[in-house]
Amino acid sequence: GIGDWYFSKYILKYQNFFDCGAPLLKEPPSNVGELYDWKWSTMPTRHTVNYTEEDHALVLNTWFTCKLIYGFNEAAIYVKERGCNGKGNFNRTLRLLPNLEK
Repeated sequence: GIGDWYFSKYILKYQNFFDCGAPLLKEPPSNVGELYDWKWSTMPTRHTVNYTEEDHALVLNTWFTCKLIYGFNEAAIYVKERGCNGKGNFNRTLRLLPNLEK
């Protein structure tokens, strides 16, 4: 993840993401890497991690998070266009956030 933008297959599997009525993932702004210098870290304990300005992990996490969100949306659109008889939910409103209570 990067800043408030987070992706987890463990959270997504409980969302019934590919169901016709399920919304798509909300997509981060194109400048998300400039807006945030921290990420959620859920392993081994849940906390935030700050990046330094030259940290390669910032670029990697930004790219990876964006690609996962965009890629899952593309897959869901493909499934919904072909299997929902014109009644698929294409609203990009679903946000995944880590469960920090564990």
